[in-house]
This record gives sequence, structure tokens and C-alpha cells, in this order.
Amino acid sequence: MVLFIACIGLSFWALAATAPRLLAHLNLATAQPYIEMVNRGEVLSSDERAILVEASRAALEWAPLAEPHMNLGALYVAELAREEDSVTRRIIASEAASELEAGLALRPLYSYGWTRLAVARSVLLGQEGKAVEALRSSLLTGPLAYDLMVPRLELGRTLLPALAPGDLDLLRQQTMRLYQAHNDTLRLYVVRMGRLDWVSFLLGDDPKVQEAFLEEFVRE
Repeated sequence: MVLFIACIGLSFWALAATAPRLLAHLNLATAQPYIEMVNRGEVLSSDERAILVEASRAALEWAPLAEPHMNLGALYVAELAREEDSVTRRIIASEAASELEAGLALRPLYSYGWTRLAVARSVLLGQEGKAVEALRSSLLTGPLAYDLMVPRLELGRTLLPALAPGDLDLLRQQTMRLYQAHNDTLRLYVVRMGRLDWVSFLLGDDPKVQEAFLEEFVRE
């Protein structure tokens, strides 16, 4: 009888311990379709945005998870890209940085979060050094995340005066990897953004590669 009562007590304890996380994940499931839209570059309606924000906030009320913070940070960075007013941009960037810092404290190897944090910090006044730190963490935690290389290249270009030699070396190494594995992505970046000089500079550690890359554009 005593053993039976003890088993019931343990069952209730286990349920009480896991219930908050379960409820947090149920709220995250509600937000999932909308964070996927954000990740695809789609613009949310006001109702969709509200659901994403409310579901993420509700999840955090139940358990300290990284994902709700990352969801909100991704949303704010996406909105940052569409905002033109400088004051509003800094407000959004501050909100994004706060959420991403909280999420990365719980999930420090998430390179996508570090890239977004670098974007947010690059907008904030006097945060260039911290933006470089976030970019460095992105490069180190996701060296093969080729889909992040274009935003990283743009960040590197923006933050170039604040980059340490080691940061520039990381950018050069990963630009070379992108050239070798996904040259079409690198070419598209150069064409769309007009970044031939910048990419040529990054490939400059290997003059043969640099020359071959430049020749592709001369032929066109």
C-alpha cells in the first residue's frame, strides 16, 4: 500500500514537473506556421503577427525556452529590414537584440540567432564591437551554414572598420568555401548587390581564385 501511494506521488510529481514545458510547446505549435512564414521572407498580416507574438509570450510564461525568444527576434529582424525610419529602426533593433540575447543564453550554438543578433546590433548606435562579436559567433558556430553566408558577407562589409584581422580571416575562409561549394549563390550576391569589389577583396588570399572569379564577369 505504501509503495502504491509512493508511485502515485511520483506520478503526480513527474506530471507537475513536465506540464509547464508541455504547455509551452503547445503555445509554440500555435506560432509555428507564422514563424515559418517569417523565415521564408513573407510579410505577416497584423492578425498573424499578433498570434505569433502572443503565442511566443505565452510559451515563455510556462517555461524558459530559447525558441520563443528566437521567434520574436526573427520577427523583429524581419520587420527591421522593411523599416526606413532611423528612430523606429533602432527601437525595433533594441527589441530584437534583447530577445535574441535571451534566446542565445539558452541555446548558444544557434548560428542563425547569432547572425540575426549581429544584424540587430549593427543598427544600434555604439554597438559595432558587439555586432562583430555576434558575427564572429555566427561564423564559428555555423561554418557550413551556406544559406547564412550572404547576410554574413553584408554584415562583414558594413562592420569592416570594426573587424579584427581574425574576423576578416574567418570571412575570407567562408567566402572561399561558398565559392567552392555554391559559386552560383556568390555570383548572384555580386550581381544583385553590386559587390564585385568586396567579394574580389575577400578572395584575394588566393590570387588564382580571385582572377578566375573576376574573369567570369568579364566574359559576361
